[in-house]
Amino acid sequence: MAHDRSAIALAAAQHALFVVLLAIGAAQATEQARWTPWAAAAAVALAAWYVLGAVRGRRWSRPRGLAWLAGLAALWVVLLAGSPTFAWLVFPLALLTVHLVRGWAGIAAVAALTAAAILRLLPEASSPEGAVVGPVIGALVAIGVVRGFQDVLAESRERGRLLAELEAAQAELAVLQHEAGAAAERQRLARDIHDTLAQGYSSIVLLARAARARGTSEDDLLAQIEETASANLLQARGVVRALAPSELEGAPLPAAIRRLLDTLADQTGLDADLAVSGDPAGTPTAVEVAALRLVQGALANVRAHAEASRVVVSLTYDPAGELLVDVVDDGRGFDAAREPTVGPGGSGFGLRAMRERIAEIGGTLTVESAPGDGTAVAATIPFERGA
Repeated sequence: MAHDRSAIALAAAQHALFVVLLAIGAAQATEQARWTPWAAAAAVALAAWYVLGAVRGRRWSRPRGLAWLAGLAALWVVLLAGSPTFAWLVFPLALLTVHLVRGWAGIAAVAALTAAAILRLLPEASSPEGAVVGPVIGALVAIGVVRGFQDVLAESRERGRLLAELEAAQAELAVLQHEAGAAAERQRLARDIHDTLAQGYSSIVLLARAARARGTSEDDLLAQIEETASANLLQARGVVRALAPSELEGAPLPAAIRRLLDTLADQTGLDADLAVSGDPAGTPTAVEVAALRLVQGALANVRAHAEASRVVVSLTYDPAGELLVDVVDDGRGFDAAREPTVGPGGSGFGLRAMRERIAEIGGTLTVESAPGDGTAVAATIPFERGA
């Protein structure tokens, strides 16, 4: 997350600052001939103790972190006693103190460290004002930087928490909406089936029982059952029709496809034609749905890939009980022997989906195409009229 990257960047800058100031202090102590063996030992101990906290400190408990900070401050005081050149290490120490010690206790600890640096600098400073102002400004900057960063981190975490809650609420709402929609649809189907199929079957059973009880002739019984079953069949078709695509509501398949072609022509400028042969009356809804989805998929491919100027859809209703659907365009075509594989953008999935949909209702699909020679998609769907 963003606040994690910011924390890592700040820690890296703080480590670099500590190393640079320690090296500068050592170099100046050497120039001033104050680099005694015990001072060198204190510097090595300080550096090692700092590295220990930098490497392992993220896994420490708060008390262990405070103990490490206290040891670091103690080693710095020992080093500072040997040479005032290490006084400026007070700035990274102040950053660590404000970060690890909360509230006013942290500010008081920074004030104590700053006072120690000032007291060590004053006796040898050429400018007493500089010896005081420099550490004080450094302490104030350290407090401001850490506190500002902590505020940004807190705001970032709160924003992340709110975003996570929002996403969880949206996901829960989507699930609830889906469940509500599914429940409403189940309720509607249950009501329709109860009012049509269940009532019709009940009527047939009651007719048979009544006829057996009264000794009604078989011809009369069969006539009554046929009449009731025919009415029930019409109601069942009404239930199925309610599940058909909205494009087929109140219109036969040719009219629905004509609307698709008109929309395609208006949106792309393609010359789009429809040819219908035969009588579409009595075509089952399932066949019309499959044919409509096939044409929709083929026209989507024409729009997206063909770069065609003309497309023709042909519907042929064979009296023997077959619907022939052809979608032909004059576009750039492709090598039909090497159908495109399904890729991240969905390329190649349309043809496979068409073939699977037509196969589900017992039909066949063929695709003829060649580079530069257009594409022809042809489907043969068998059916029984009035089924």
